[in-house]
This record gives sequence, C-alpha cells and structure tokens, in this order.
Amino acid sequence: MNPLLFKKSIVFPKALLFLFFSIIAITESNAQGCTINAGVGQTVCVNDIIQLSGNSPDTYASGPVWEQISGPTVSISDPNIDDPIISGTIGGNTYGFRFSAECFNGDTPFQDILITVLPITEATVGADVASCPDDTGGLIITANTPTNPGETGQWSIVGSNNAGVNIDFPDQPTSTITLPQDVAGTSTLRWTITGPVDPDTGVFCESFAELTVTNFGGEELVSAGSVQNLDNCYTVNQSTNMDASFGGNNINGQVGTWTFVSGPSTPTISDPNDNNTAISNLIEGTYIFRWDVAGPCVSGTDIVTINVDEATQDITQAVVQNNDQRFCDATIAQTTLIGNTPDFAGETVLWEQISGPAATIVDPTNTTTLVTGLSVPNSYQFRYTITNDVTGCDSSAIINAN
Repeated sequence: MNPLLFKKSIVFPKALLFLFFSIIAITESNAQGCTINAGVGQTVCVNDIIQLSGNSPDTYASGPVWEQISGPTVSISDPNIDDPIISGTIGGNTYGFRFSAECFNGDTPFQDILITVLPITEATVGADVASCPDDTGGLIITANTPTNPGETGQWSIVGSNNAGVNIDFPDQPTSTITLPQDVAGTSTLRWTITGPVDPDTGVFCESFAELTVTNFGGEELVSAGSVQNLDNCYTVNQSTNMDASFGGNNINGQVGTWTFVSGPSTPTISDPNDNNTAISNLIEGTYIFRWDVAGPCVSGTDIVTINVDEATQDITQAVVQNNDQRFCDATIAQTTLIGNTPDFAGETVLWEQISGPAATIVDPTNTTTLVTGLSVPNSYQFRYTITNDVTGCDSSAIINAN
C-alpha cells in the first residue's frame, strides 16, 4: 500500500479542546492593556473640601492608587478609591498627585495632576453683645485682622436686623455700634474676610465668623401718647390705636404694659405689651389708660385720655379696584376707575384727580367712571371719597396710574 495514500485521523477529546481554547482566552485577556484618568487640576481655597476626582474604567492587576508626588506632606483619606479627600493642605502651595495602576499585560499607566491651594485668613470674632440701647458709641464689636496680602474684611448683617444695629466702621475689624431705643431683638453680624482674585482662574477665597447683638430696647422718656379725640363716625362702638413710647418686648425683662384705668365701658386691649396696640369696644365718654414701663434700661409710667364723641353712623370704608394701574401701550388714552358702593343711606361718592397732567373724569360722582385724555408716559393719582354730609364723616382711597 502506498503510504502516501494512507492518512490517519487524530481525534482530540472534547475536554482537551476546551482546555486548549480556555488557555488561549486567558492568555489574550492577560495581555490586554488598561487606562486610567486622574481628572483635571484644580485651584481651590484652603478652607474648601479638597477631593480628587479620578476615574478607573477598567480592571487591573493591581491598583489603582493615589500617591502624593510634590508639595508639603498631606493626608489622603483612602488612596485606593477614585475620589479620596485631601486634608492638611497649607494655603499658598501647589500639590502634585499621581493616579496609577498595573495592567494585566504588565503596563503601568499613570496620570499626574496639580492642585493649587489659595490661602485665606480664618475669620474669628469676639464675644456676643447684649445691651440696653446706646447711641454714644460705647458698644464695640471685634474681629481679627486679615494677615495675607490683598485680603480685606467687612462686617454685614445677616437676615433681619431686629436689634436695629448700625455698624459705624463696617470695613474695620474693631468697630463701634449703636442701638436705637425704639426696637428690641437680636441681630446676627458677620465678619467676612475676602482674598484677592487669582489672575489665572478667577477664583477668590472667603472665610467668615458670626456674633449676635441683642438690644433690650426701651425709650428713655416714657409716654402714653397724646390725648385722642375720636369722631362720631360709628354706630355701636369706636376703636383706635395707641401711640406710646416703646417699652421693649420683654427681652431681659424690659417691657411696657397697658392698663385700663377708667371709662364708661370695659374696652378690649388687643396686646397689653404693644405700645401701638389696638383698643376697641369704646362708646361715648372719656377713657383713661396707663402705660407702665419697667426693666433694666427704662422705667416709668404715664397716662393718656381718649374722648369718644356721641355715635351717629358708620361711614363706608372706601375701596378701589386695581389701585396700581400700569400702561405699557402709548396708544392707550383712557382707563376705568372702580370704587365700592356705599353701604349707608345719605352717603355720596366723588372721584378727583390729585396729580398728573390734566385728564377728564367723565362721571366723577359715580362709583365707576371712565377717565379720558391720559398720556403715556406719565403718572396720575385719583382719589375716591365716600362722604356723609349729615354726619360729616368721610373715607378715601387712592388709585395710581402709570
């Protein structure tokens, strides 16, 4: 037999074939490269939270890992994660960091970034202030002086100025302040230190600290206000508002209190500790009220008399619609004025122009009237008055048109 015509078939077991191809696949996998991304450099403030922002999209034989390669020594919270926190930086320095890994094929990719840390003086303030009113400059707030070149400091008031603080020298770390007598409360004052703008990035740094100023309040001359003579424009009872000196609002015990002394009926005092409280349920006759002020800042007593005329009749309170009209179209030459209808017999109404170029009120004694001859741009005011000629009572409301 011709040996060239003979061919022997070799059959490999399936398990052996699987092992053969698996070895090839693992070899190819282990031969693959990998990439790593350290992110971009940053310019930050020393009082910022400084966080690295690496990206490791592949699998690695080892790593990735962060290490510091330049600058004063700092702490990396966890070098084995993509975005660790850096602490212990000192302003005015630049720090270098390397993000690296080892690939399965033996490659060792890495990227370096620089982080520039700008300095800023840490703001500090002195003690809180709590005081009676003072307009003599005897009260002082203090803070630290900026220490780095180009830094400035500024005092400001955060939120509502309930204490009524006036800062005499807001750009100085030590400043006198004044507190008025006619308010009471607590204000928050902030001392902010601002650094110069970095010319390369436009970044600037700030730090701040806060203190509180509390004003006990209380006007030195205790007064219950002037005598009030209330008119006869009511049917059943009258009401008014008091106008006494400010007595405080019970901060540190500084407070004023209204007391009903005498009168033909028992009136209602809405808020006995409010110097401008509403008083109601007043009938014809004479009333006396006492205003007592006590506390560490001001103490004293005064009385006020309220005289109420004999009742005749209520007057309808004038109300207007759209009391702040705006005209954007220069072709508009007219508008409509609308007031409420009187509630009581004998009342009349009247529209009057009280400011602006001359215009024409078509029907001035009607609750609703057209006004013509307006020109834009101009400002106008119209008054709507309800009058009772028998009682002599009236009520008015204003419409502004621009």
